[in-house]
Amino acid sequence: MSKKERIILGVLIVVMSIKSVVLASEVKEVLPSSISGYYYSDQYSLVFMDNGMVYALDPESGSNRSTSEKYQVSSDGSHYFVEVSDSMICLVEQTEKEPIEDGGIYYAVYLTYLGTEDEITFEEGKMVLFGGYVFDNDYEVIIREPLARFFTIDDVSGTARPGCTEGRGYQSPEDAVSAYLKGFQENDIDQMMAACAVETYVERFDLIKYVERLQAYSPSMTCLPDISGFSERLNLESRRAEIIKAIRQQYLTITKSSTAVGDSAGTVLPMKDFDTTTEEFLQNIFAEEDETFLSDIVFSGSFLKPEDLAEVYSSEQNQNNMGKTAAYLGAEEIQSVVAALTVKEDPYLLCMDTVCYDDKWYVLNAGGTIGSIEGISAYLGGVWPLTEEEAQELSNSFGIF
Repeated sequence: MSKKERIILGVLIVVMSIKSVVLASEVKEVLPSSISGYYYSDQYSLVFMDNGMVYALDPESGSNRSTSEKYQVSSDGSHYFVEVSDSMICLVEQTEKEPIEDGGIYYAVYLTYLGTEDEITFEEGKMVLFGGYVFDNDYEVIIREPLARFFTIDDVSGTARPGCTEGRGYQSPEDAVSAYLKGFQENDIDQMMAACAVETYVERFDLIKYVERLQAYSPSMTCLPDISGFSERLNLESRRAEIIKAIRQQYLTITKSSTAVGDSAGTVLPMKDFDTTTEEFLQNIFAEEDETFLSDIVFSGSFLKPEDLAEVYSSEQNQNNMGKTAAYLGAEEIQSVVAALTVKEDPYLLCMDTVCYDDKWYVLNAGGTIGSIEGISAYLGGVWPLTEEEAQELSNSFGIF
Protein backbone atom coordinates (compact mmCIF):
# COMPACT_ATOMS: atom_id res chain seq x y z
CA MET A 1 0.00 0.00 0.00
CA SER A 2 1.45 3.35 -0.99
CA LYS A 3 1.89 6.27 1.42
CA LYS A 4 -0.78 8.22 -0.47
CA GLU A 5 -3.28 5.37 -0.22
CA ARG A 6 -2.58 4.92 3.50
CA ILE A 7 -3.21 8.62 4.06
CA ILE A 8 -6.54 8.45 2.21
CA LEU A 9 -7.73 5.60 4.41
CA GLY A 10 -6.10 7.12 7.45
CA VAL A 11 -8.14 10.32 7.22
CA LEU A 12 -10.96 8.35 8.77
CA ILE A 13 -9.46 5.33 10.46
CA VAL A 14 -5.91 5.98 11.61
CA VAL A 15 -6.54 7.26 15.12
CA MET A 16 -5.08 6.55 18.54
CA SER A 17 -4.06 2.89 18.37
CA ILE A 18 -5.76 0.57 20.84
CA LYS A 19 -4.51 -2.82 21.94
CA SER A 20 -7.87 -4.03 23.15
CA VAL A 21 -11.29 -2.55 23.77
CA VAL A 22 -13.55 -3.40 26.67
CA LEU A 23 -17.05 -2.94 25.37
CA ALA A 24 -19.55 -1.28 27.62
CA SER A 25 -22.43 -3.58 28.49
CA GLU A 26 -24.94 -1.66 26.39
CA VAL A 27 -22.77 -1.80 23.27
CA LYS A 28 -23.28 -4.85 21.03
CA GLU A 29 -21.62 -6.04 17.85
CA VAL A 30 -23.90 -5.64 14.82
CA LEU A 31 -23.72 -6.75 11.20
CA PRO A 32 -21.48 -4.78 8.81
CA SER A 33 -24.57 -4.17 6.66
CA SER A 34 -25.82 -1.78 9.34
CA ILE A 35 -23.31 0.85 8.16
CA SER A 36 -22.59 -0.34 4.61
CA GLY A 37 -22.64 2.49 2.12
CA TYR A 38 -20.70 5.03 0.12
CA TYR A 39 -19.17 7.69 2.41
CA TYR A 40 -17.59 10.81 0.97
CA SER A 41 -16.68 14.45 1.39
CA ASP A 42 -14.53 16.84 -0.62
CA GLN A 43 -11.42 15.31 0.90
CA TYR A 44 -11.99 11.58 1.01
CA SER A 45 -14.15 8.72 -0.16
CA LEU A 46 -14.77 5.32 1.42
CA VAL A 47 -16.93 2.31 0.60
CA PHE A 48 -18.09 0.11 3.49
CA MET A 49 -19.21 -3.23 2.07
CA ASP A 50 -21.72 -5.70 3.52
CA ASN A 51 -18.93 -8.33 3.68
CA GLY A 52 -17.01 -6.37 6.34
CA MET A 53 -14.44 -4.77 4.04
CA VAL A 54 -13.81 -1.04 3.75
CA TYR A 55 -12.18 0.39 0.63
CA ALA A 56 -10.47 3.75 0.38
CA LEU A 57 -10.75 5.52 -2.96
CA ASP A 58 -8.37 7.94 -4.58
CA PRO A 59 -10.25 11.26 -4.30
CA GLU A 60 -8.73 12.46 -7.58
CA SER A 61 -9.69 9.51 -9.76
CA GLY A 62 -12.38 7.81 -7.66
CA SER A 63 -10.81 4.47 -8.43
CA ASN A 64 -10.28 1.59 -6.03
CA ARG A 65 -6.60 0.85 -5.69
CA SER A 66 -5.09 -1.69 -3.29
CA THR A 67 -6.34 0.12 -0.19
CA SER A 68 -8.67 -2.14 1.77
CA GLU A 69 -9.13 -3.19 5.37
CA LYS A 70 -11.36 -5.52 7.39
CA TYR A 71 -13.72 -3.80 9.83
CA GLN A 72 -16.07 -4.65 12.69
CA VAL A 73 -18.95 -2.51 13.88
CA SER A 74 -20.77 -2.22 17.21
CA SER A 75 -23.64 0.00 18.33
CA ASP A 76 -25.31 1.29 21.46
CA GLY A 77 -28.53 1.78 19.50
CA SER A 78 -27.79 5.35 18.46
CA HIS A 79 -24.11 5.46 17.51
CA TYR A 80 -21.84 3.19 15.51
CA PHE A 81 -18.33 2.24 16.61
CA VAL A 82 -16.10 0.98 13.83
CA GLU A 83 -12.87 -0.90 14.51
CA VAL A 84 -10.31 -0.99 11.69
CA SER A 85 -6.69 -2.10 12.09
CA ASP A 86 -6.85 -1.84 15.90
CA SER A 87 -8.25 1.67 15.69
CA MET A 88 -11.70 3.07 16.30
CA ILE A 89 -14.00 5.79 15.02
CA CYS A 90 -17.53 6.79 15.96
CA LEU A 91 -20.27 7.56 13.42
CA VAL A 92 -23.13 9.79 14.58
CA GLU A 93 -26.04 10.58 12.29
CA GLN A 94 -26.77 14.29 12.16
CA THR A 95 -30.53 13.99 12.48
CA GLU A 96 -30.94 17.75 12.61
CA LYS A 97 -29.90 17.96 8.95
CA GLU A 98 -32.37 17.16 6.19
CA PRO A 99 -31.45 14.15 4.01
CA ILE A 100 -29.97 14.98 0.62
CA GLU A 101 -32.37 14.71 -2.33
CA ASP A 102 -30.88 11.45 -3.66
CA GLY A 103 -30.97 9.74 -0.26
CA GLY A 104 -27.68 10.88 1.25
CA ILE A 105 -27.44 11.29 5.05
CA TYR A 106 -25.02 13.48 7.00
CA TYR A 107 -22.80 11.86 9.62
CA ALA A 108 -20.40 13.33 12.14
CA VAL A 109 -17.25 11.20 12.29
CA TYR A 110 -15.30 11.35 15.56
CA LEU A 111 -11.74 10.40 14.72
CA THR A 112 -9.70 10.49 17.91
CA TYR A 113 -10.52 7.68 20.32
CA LEU A 114 -9.19 8.30 23.84
CA GLY A 115 -10.36 5.21 25.77
CA THR A 116 -13.25 3.92 27.83
CA GLU A 117 -14.86 5.98 30.61
CA ASP A 118 -13.26 3.59 33.13
CA GLU A 119 -9.78 4.25 31.77
CA ILE A 120 -9.59 8.04 31.60
CA THR A 121 -10.93 11.11 33.34
CA PHE A 122 -13.70 12.62 31.25
CA GLU A 123 -13.35 16.36 30.62
CA GLU A 124 -16.54 18.19 29.73
CA GLY A 125 -16.16 20.43 26.67
CA LYS A 126 -13.01 18.68 25.46
CA MET A 127 -14.40 15.18 25.14
CA VAL A 128 -17.60 13.39 24.15
CA LEU A 129 -18.96 10.13 25.56
CA PHE A 130 -20.76 7.54 23.46
CA GLY A 131 -21.81 4.20 24.96
CA GLY A 132 -18.90 4.11 27.37
CA TYR A 133 -16.33 5.22 24.78
CA VAL A 134 -14.60 8.59 25.06
CA PHE A 135 -13.53 10.57 22.00
CA ASP A 136 -11.99 13.98 21.43
CA ASN A 137 -14.83 16.37 20.55
CA ASP A 138 -13.40 17.28 17.11
CA TYR A 139 -15.21 15.64 14.23
CA GLU A 140 -15.47 15.60 10.43
CA VAL A 141 -18.72 15.75 8.43
CA ILE A 142 -19.26 13.11 5.78
CA ILE A 143 -22.17 12.08 3.56
CA ARG A 144 -23.41 8.49 3.49
CA GLU A 145 -25.25 7.20 0.43
CA PRO A 146 -26.45 3.69 -0.48
CA LEU A 147 -23.96 1.36 -2.13
CA ALA A 148 -26.12 1.46 -5.25
CA ARG A 149 -25.16 5.09 -5.65
CA PHE A 150 -21.46 4.24 -5.83
CA PHE A 151 -22.02 1.41 -8.30
CA THR A 152 -23.80 3.73 -10.74
CA ILE A 153 -20.94 6.23 -10.86
CA ASP A 154 -19.45 6.24 -14.37
CA ASP A 155 -15.96 4.77 -14.63
CA VAL A 156 -14.56 4.63 -18.13
CA SER A 157 -11.63 2.53 -16.96
CA GLY A 158 -13.86 -0.50 -16.35
CA THR A 159 -11.61 -1.67 -13.52
CA ALA A 160 -13.03 -3.79 -10.74
CA ARG A 161 -15.42 -2.15 -8.29
CA PRO A 162 -14.55 -2.23 -4.58
CA GLY A 163 -15.48 -5.61 -3.18
CA CYS A 164 -16.20 -6.98 -6.65
CA THR A 165 -14.31 -9.01 -9.21
CA GLU A 166 -16.08 -7.52 -12.23
CA GLY A 167 -15.75 -3.94 -13.45
CA ARG A 168 -18.53 -1.60 -14.47
CA GLY A 169 -18.88 -2.98 -17.99
CA TYR A 170 -18.25 -1.56 -21.45
CA GLN A 171 -20.09 0.20 -24.24
CA SER A 172 -19.73 -2.64 -26.76
CA PRO A 173 -18.84 -6.35 -26.97
CA GLU A 174 -15.58 -5.44 -28.70
CA ASP A 175 -14.64 -3.03 -25.88
CA ALA A 176 -15.11 -5.79 -23.31
CA VAL A 177 -12.89 -8.23 -25.21
CA SER A 178 -10.31 -5.50 -25.86
CA ALA A 179 -10.11 -4.85 -22.11
CA TYR A 180 -9.71 -8.57 -21.49
CA LEU A 181 -6.88 -8.77 -24.01
CA LYS A 182 -5.22 -5.70 -22.54
CA GLY A 183 -5.12 -7.52 -19.23
CA PHE A 184 -3.60 -10.52 -21.00
CA GLN A 185 -0.96 -8.31 -22.60
CA GLU A 186 -0.13 -6.78 -19.24
CA ASN A 187 -0.15 -10.20 -17.53
CA ASP A 188 -2.81 -8.90 -15.16
CA ILE A 189 -5.26 -11.64 -14.22
CA ASP A 190 -7.35 -9.27 -12.08
CA GLN A 191 -7.82 -6.98 -15.08
CA MET A 192 -8.84 -9.91 -17.26
CA MET A 193 -11.41 -11.02 -14.70
CA ALA A 194 -12.68 -7.45 -14.28
CA ALA A 195 -13.72 -7.53 -17.94
CA CYS A 196 -15.93 -10.56 -17.24
CA ALA A 197 -19.43 -10.79 -15.80
CA VAL A 198 -19.01 -12.21 -12.31
CA GLU A 199 -21.18 -10.73 -9.54
CA THR A 200 -23.89 -9.65 -11.99
CA TYR A 201 -23.78 -13.09 -13.62
CA VAL A 202 -24.38 -14.81 -10.27
CA GLU A 203 -27.05 -12.32 -9.22
CA ARG A 204 -29.05 -12.58 -12.44
CA PHE A 205 -28.65 -16.32 -13.13
CA ASP A 206 -32.07 -18.03 -13.07
CA LEU A 207 -31.60 -21.68 -12.12
CA ILE A 208 -35.28 -22.50 -12.69
CA LYS A 209 -35.15 -21.28 -16.30
CA TYR A 210 -31.82 -23.07 -16.78
CA VAL A 211 -33.17 -26.44 -15.66
CA GLU A 212 -36.39 -25.92 -17.61
CA ARG A 213 -34.34 -25.44 -20.75
CA LEU A 214 -32.14 -28.50 -20.16
CA GLN A 215 -34.93 -30.61 -18.61
CA ALA A 216 -32.31 -32.09 -16.28
CA TYR A 217 -29.83 -31.29 -13.53
CA SER A 218 -26.38 -32.87 -13.51
CA PRO A 219 -24.02 -33.15 -10.53
CA SER A 220 -21.36 -31.58 -12.77
CA MET A 221 -23.32 -28.31 -12.87
CA THR A 222 -21.84 -25.78 -10.49
CA CYS A 223 -24.91 -23.56 -10.04
CA LEU A 224 -26.88 -23.92 -6.80
CA PRO A 225 -30.24 -22.49 -5.70
CA ASP A 226 -29.69 -19.04 -4.24
CA ILE A 227 -31.21 -19.73 -0.83
CA SER A 228 -28.63 -18.17 1.50
CA GLY A 229 -25.52 -16.07 1.64
CA PHE A 230 -23.51 -19.29 1.80
CA SER A 231 -24.97 -20.76 -1.40
CA GLU A 232 -24.58 -17.41 -3.14
CA ARG A 233 -20.90 -17.33 -2.16
CA LEU A 234 -20.43 -20.85 -3.53
CA ASN A 235 -21.99 -19.76 -6.82
CA LEU A 236 -19.70 -16.73 -6.91
CA GLU A 237 -16.57 -18.79 -6.29
CA SER A 238 -17.67 -21.31 -8.93
CA ARG A 239 -18.03 -18.48 -11.44
CA ARG A 240 -14.59 -17.12 -10.62
CA ALA A 241 -13.12 -20.62 -10.92
CA GLU A 242 -14.75 -21.00 -14.33
CA ILE A 243 -13.06 -17.83 -15.59
CA ILE A 244 -9.69 -18.78 -14.11
CA LYS A 245 -9.94 -22.18 -15.81
CA ALA A 246 -10.44 -20.44 -19.18
CA ILE A 247 -7.48 -18.13 -18.58
CA ARG A 248 -5.37 -21.16 -17.66
CA GLN A 249 -6.31 -22.91 -20.91
CA GLN A 250 -5.47 -19.76 -22.88
CA TYR A 251 -2.10 -19.61 -21.15
CA LEU A 252 -1.41 -23.27 -21.99
CA THR A 253 -2.44 -22.66 -25.60
CA ILE A 254 -0.21 -19.67 -26.29
CA THR A 255 2.74 -21.33 -24.51
CA LYS A 256 2.16 -24.38 -26.73
CA SER A 257 1.70 -26.90 -23.93
CA SER A 258 1.01 -30.41 -25.23
CA THR A 259 -1.87 -30.59 -22.74
CA ALA A 260 -3.73 -28.03 -24.88
CA VAL A 261 -2.35 -28.26 -28.43
CA GLY A 262 -1.22 -31.14 -30.61
CA ASP A 263 -2.27 -34.77 -30.80
CA SER A 264 -2.00 -35.28 -27.03
CA ALA A 265 -4.26 -32.38 -26.09
CA GLY A 266 -6.68 -33.29 -23.33
CA THR A 267 -5.30 -36.79 -22.86
CA VAL A 268 -3.45 -38.48 -20.03
CA LEU A 269 0.31 -38.50 -20.71
CA PRO A 270 1.96 -41.57 -19.11
CA MET A 271 5.57 -41.04 -18.00
CA LYS A 272 6.53 -44.47 -19.34
CA ASP A 273 5.91 -43.25 -22.89
CA PHE A 274 8.68 -40.67 -22.51
CA ASP A 275 11.36 -42.73 -20.80
CA THR A 276 12.82 -39.66 -19.07
CA THR A 277 13.23 -38.22 -15.60
CA THR A 278 10.25 -36.51 -14.03
CA GLU A 279 11.85 -33.10 -14.63
CA GLU A 280 12.42 -33.86 -18.31
CA PHE A 281 8.90 -35.29 -18.54
CA LEU A 282 7.41 -31.99 -17.34
CA GLN A 283 9.71 -30.00 -19.64
CA ASN A 284 8.22 -31.94 -22.55
CA ILE A 285 4.71 -30.95 -21.49
CA PHE A 286 5.11 -27.30 -20.49
CA ALA A 287 7.14 -24.35 -21.72
CA GLU A 288 10.43 -24.00 -19.85
CA GLU A 289 9.78 -20.25 -19.60
CA ASP A 290 6.72 -18.16 -20.41
CA GLU A 291 8.06 -14.60 -20.37
CA THR A 292 8.72 -14.49 -24.13
CA PHE A 293 5.15 -15.59 -24.83
CA LEU A 294 3.49 -13.28 -22.30
CA SER A 295 5.55 -10.28 -23.36
CA ASP A 296 4.77 -10.70 -27.05
CA ILE A 297 0.97 -10.79 -27.21
CA VAL A 298 0.07 -8.34 -29.97
CA PHE A 299 -3.49 -7.13 -30.47
CA SER A 300 -4.11 -4.17 -32.75
CA GLY A 301 -7.88 -3.98 -32.34
CA SER A 302 -8.78 -6.16 -35.33
CA PHE A 303 -12.04 -8.11 -35.17
CA LEU A 304 -13.76 -10.54 -37.49
CA LYS A 305 -17.55 -10.69 -37.65
CA PRO A 306 -18.76 -14.08 -36.35
CA GLU A 307 -21.06 -14.47 -39.37
CA ASP A 308 -18.05 -14.00 -41.67
CA LEU A 309 -16.41 -16.94 -39.96
CA ALA A 310 -19.58 -19.08 -40.04
CA GLU A 311 -22.82 -18.04 -41.76
CA VAL A 312 -24.86 -20.27 -39.47
CA TYR A 313 -24.07 -17.88 -36.62
CA SER A 314 -26.61 -15.38 -37.93
CA SER A 315 -29.27 -18.02 -38.63
CA GLU A 316 -32.64 -17.64 -36.95
CA GLN A 317 -32.24 -20.89 -35.06
CA ASN A 318 -28.86 -19.95 -33.64
CA GLN A 319 -30.01 -16.47 -32.66
CA ASN A 320 -33.08 -17.96 -30.96
CA ASN A 321 -30.83 -20.33 -29.00
CA MET A 322 -28.63 -17.44 -27.89
CA GLY A 323 -31.77 -15.57 -26.84
CA LYS A 324 -32.84 -18.51 -24.67
CA THR A 325 -29.42 -18.53 -23.03
CA ALA A 326 -29.71 -14.79 -22.39
CA ALA A 327 -33.09 -15.44 -20.74
CA TYR A 328 -31.77 -17.76 -18.02
CA LEU A 329 -28.76 -15.48 -17.54
CA GLY A 330 -31.13 -12.58 -16.92
CA ALA A 331 -29.36 -10.62 -19.67
CA GLU A 332 -30.56 -8.45 -22.52
CA GLU A 333 -28.37 -10.00 -25.18
CA ILE A 334 -25.42 -12.25 -25.99
CA GLN A 335 -22.99 -11.64 -28.85
CA SER A 336 -19.96 -13.58 -30.02
CA VAL A 337 -16.72 -11.71 -30.66
CA VAL A 338 -13.74 -12.87 -32.72
CA ALA A 339 -10.46 -11.00 -32.16
CA ALA A 340 -7.27 -11.41 -34.20
CA LEU A 341 -3.97 -11.47 -32.34
CA THR A 342 -0.46 -12.80 -32.59
CA VAL A 343 1.84 -14.33 -29.99
CA LYS A 344 5.51 -14.42 -30.96
CA GLU A 345 4.25 -13.63 -34.49
CA ASP A 346 2.08 -16.77 -34.56
CA PRO A 347 -1.51 -15.92 -35.61
CA TYR A 348 -4.53 -16.71 -33.44
CA LEU A 349 -8.23 -15.98 -33.26
CA LEU A 350 -9.71 -15.43 -29.81
CA CYS A 351 -13.37 -16.46 -29.77
CA MET A 352 -15.57 -15.37 -26.88
CA ASP A 353 -19.19 -14.72 -26.02
CA THR A 354 -20.08 -11.40 -24.43
CA VAL A 355 -23.18 -10.57 -22.42
CA CYS A 356 -25.13 -7.35 -21.92
CA TYR A 357 -26.56 -6.36 -18.53
CA ASP A 358 -28.22 -2.96 -18.13
CA ASP A 359 -26.73 -1.68 -21.41
CA LYS A 360 -23.18 -2.64 -20.32
CA TRP A 361 -21.16 -5.39 -21.97
CA TYR A 362 -18.98 -8.00 -20.25
CA VAL A 363 -17.07 -11.09 -21.35
CA LEU A 364 -19.26 -14.14 -20.76
CA ASN A 365 -17.14 -17.15 -21.65
CA ALA A 366 -14.24 -18.40 -23.71
CA GLY A 367 -14.97 -20.08 -27.03
CA GLY A 368 -18.59 -19.08 -26.90
CA THR A 369 -21.20 -19.77 -29.52
CA ILE A 370 -18.92 -19.12 -32.48
CA GLY A 371 -16.26 -21.35 -30.94
CA SER A 372 -18.78 -24.18 -30.63
CA ILE A 373 -19.92 -23.71 -34.22
CA GLU A 374 -16.33 -23.87 -35.42
CA GLY A 375 -15.58 -26.89 -33.24
CA ILE A 376 -12.76 -25.23 -31.27
CA SER A 377 -11.49 -27.62 -28.62
CA ALA A 378 -12.41 -26.77 -25.04
CA TYR A 379 -8.75 -27.27 -24.14
CA LEU A 380 -7.82 -24.17 -26.15
CA GLY A 381 -9.80 -21.70 -24.02
CA GLY A 382 -11.23 -20.07 -27.13
CA VAL A 383 -7.75 -19.35 -28.54
CA TRP A 384 -7.66 -20.82 -32.04
CA PRO A 385 -4.14 -21.37 -33.45
CA LEU A 386 -4.12 -20.64 -37.20
CA THR A 387 -1.90 -22.06 -39.87
CA GLU A 388 -0.03 -19.63 -42.11
CA GLU A 389 -2.45 -20.48 -44.93
CA GLU A 390 -5.52 -19.80 -42.77
CA ALA A 391 -4.09 -16.51 -41.54
CA GLN A 392 -3.23 -15.44 -45.10
CA GLU A 393 -6.71 -16.28 -46.33
CA LEU A 394 -8.32 -14.23 -43.54
CA SER A 395 -5.91 -11.40 -44.25
CA ASN A 396 -6.78 -11.40 -47.95
CA SER A 397 -10.52 -11.55 -47.27
CA PHE A 398 -10.89 -9.30 -44.23
CA GLY A 399 -7.52 -7.60 -43.67
CA ILE A 400 -7.28 -8.67 -40.06
CA PHE A 401 -3.60 -9.72 -39.99
